[in-house]
This record gives sequence, structure tokens and C-alpha cells, in this order.
Amino acid sequence: MAEPRKSTDTKSPPQPGKAPGTGTGGNVDGTAGNVGGGVAASFASLKTGLDGLILNTVLTASAAGSTGGSKEPLSLQTTSNNFRKFVQKSGPIFAMQDAAEAVFRWDDVPKTVFFGAAWAFLCLYPALVLILPNIILTAILLYTHSRHVPVDQPDGEDLGSKLGSFAPPAEGSVDYLANLTNIQAMMGQISDVSDLLRSFAPYLTWRDPRQSLVLLQLSVLSSVLILFVYPFIPFRYVFLILGETALLAGHPISQSLFKETSPLLNRKQKVLSKVITTLIEEDGMGEDELEGELREVERFDTETRQDGVWGTDLEIGGELPVGKGWRWVRRSEWRVDLVGGEKGGGVDDAGWAYLYIDGTRSASPSGPMGLSNTRRRRLTRRAVRPTQNS
Repeated sequence: MAEPRKSTDTKSPPQPGKAPGTGTGGNVDGTAGNVGGGVAASFASLKTGLDGLILNTVLTASAAGSTGGSKEPLSLQTTSNNFRKFVQKSGPIFAMQDAAEAVFRWDDVPKTVFFGAAWAFLCLYPALVLILPNIILTAILLYTHSRHVPVDQPDGEDLGSKLGSFAPPAEGSVDYLANLTNIQAMMGQISDVSDLLRSFAPYLTWRDPRQSLVLLQLSVLSSVLILFVYPFIPFRYVFLILGETALLAGHPISQSLFKETSPLLNRKQKVLSKVITTLIEEDGMGEDELEGELREVERFDTETRQDGVWGTDLEIGGELPVGKGWRWVRRSEWRVDLVGGEKGGGVDDAGWAYLYIDGTRSASPSGPMGLSNTRRRRLTRRAVRPTQNS
């Protein structure tokens, strides 16, 4: 009788790092475990790298911000080089400025009429603004073609030398000096605009709380009013009228008319300014001052010219009215009369009237009798005597 066949499979002893009972198939499980552990380690390493990158970026940005960003330090050589390059390459800016001024001055009537008609079409048909860049490009190409290519150009001649390379002008050339002159004028214009804007600073910085409060109230009320009426405003026609008015204002006839009427308009403007100033002053007065007796006090300052320099010579008036209880209105100050309270001659922008030896007055320091050596101006301030009850 045959003996039963014994199995030749033998269980291998458990190996370190492997679970007991794992055979050949355990290698697959172990490999999968190793792959999973590697992926986890890779994610951990990536996270650490990102954290370090973010931290370095923040520190670098903080350091750059503390040193003034990417601005170069002050250097006389860099300033000279940049200014020289700016002078050389600023020609197109001033060319466009001169072209725009020529349109408003009506130097070329057909061109000004064309721009007026183009502005009308843009206002009435705003969709045409989409082709405005193409129109500008076409105008530039036609302008440069007529400027650099003569009409009688022979066939076959090379145009390269005539078109030019548009290189910046050389230092000391005529174009370079023209750009320098324009930069000089631009600096003066920027300074004048800055002075004009600074004149409004007291109203915006609450140096005088009463005037700033009135300005704030007017701003809020006008904003609310605009919100109610803006749906009924025909903006197309408003911009059409504004643009055409700007063109007509530059016409020589309009300029001549403005020149003739400017003295009257300036006087009306000064009167209106005086009325507004008085209203603002009365708005800040208390009830005791409004109910009391008000009186305007005059003071005349006289100056004489010695060796070309004006100096104070005499002050007349400026005292409180005679009587008990008079005082200056709170928050009032001496104000120069810019309208010209004195008869005849008018006053200049500072309120001075220049006196001549023949007894005439003028707003100019020079006249038929030569230079004036004496000038006088009028200042006013309001005094109040409150009522007995207050």
C-alpha cells in the first residue's frame, strides 16, 4: 500500500520586518508600503519647501520695502544722464502740445473746423470712439508721410535717408535747445498750477473750521442734488457744448472780446468774491453779534518807494468806533479791498492804488507821469456792539 505523498512546501521562518505567515506574495505588499511611505515623505518635503519659500518671500519683500523699493540712490551722474536723455526724447510730447494749442488758436482754420466736427460726431455717436485709435494712427502716418516724403520724389530713389531714423537730437543742436526751452516753460507752468492748488489748501485742511464746514455742507448737498437730477441730464449735448465752446473761445474774435471785457469781468468777480466772504463770515457769527449793531471799519495803508523798495510809511484809521461796548467780530480779520473802494483808477491784484504827482490814481505803478513812488490800499474789518440783552 503506497504511503501518502508528503507536501514539499515548507514554511520559511519569519524574517525581521515582515509579518509572520507572509510568503512570496508578501513582497508585493511590502513594495506598496514602501511606495506609500515615499509619497508621504515627498509631500512632507514639498510642504516644507513651500513654507520656506513663502517665508523668504515675505522677508525679502519687507527688506525691500524698508529700503525704498527699487529706487536708485541719489547720484549726480545718474541725474545728469537721465536729464540729458529726457531732453533728447521729450520732443514728441511738446510737438503734440504745440499741435493741440494750434488747433485751439485757430492757426489752421480747416484743421480746427475738422476737429470741431469730429468732436460733434463723437458726442452724438459715442460708438465711434471704438475707431478713434485707428483714426489717430492714420493721422500720424499721413502727417509723417507728408513731412518726410516730398511730392516730387523721383521714382526709384531710395527713401531711407529721407525718412530718417527718428534718432534723438544731438546735444547742443537746434532741436535739443528747443526741447530745453519747452522744459523750462513746463517747469514754470507746473509751479504756477501748484501755487494755484495750494491757494485752496486752507479750505481743505480745516485751518478755518467754519469755512471748511460750509464747503463740506455744500459738497454733500450738491451730491444729493446731482443724484436726483442726473438721469435727466443730456450728457451727449452737455459734452458737445463744452467742447465746441472751448474751440470757439480760442478764436481771435473771442479773444479780442475777452480782452475788452476782462476789466469789467474781473471787477464783477471781485465783487462776487467779497459777497461770498461776507456771507461766510456772517454764518460764523453768534446770535449776540447778529442782533447787535454792525459797522465796517476802514484802514488805509500808505507805502513809499525808496531805492526801488516799497516800505510802510503811514497807517490811517483802523480803530474801534467811539462808544461803549464796541468790539471786533469774532473770527474776523483785516481784509484788503480788491474791488477798488477809492474813486477812479482801480487797484491791482494786491489792492494797491498808485498815486501820481498830478493827483491821478492808477492800478499800474507806471503811467504818463513816470513811475509812481506812493501807493495806498484800503482794508476793512467789521466791528459789533451787542445788544444790552445779550
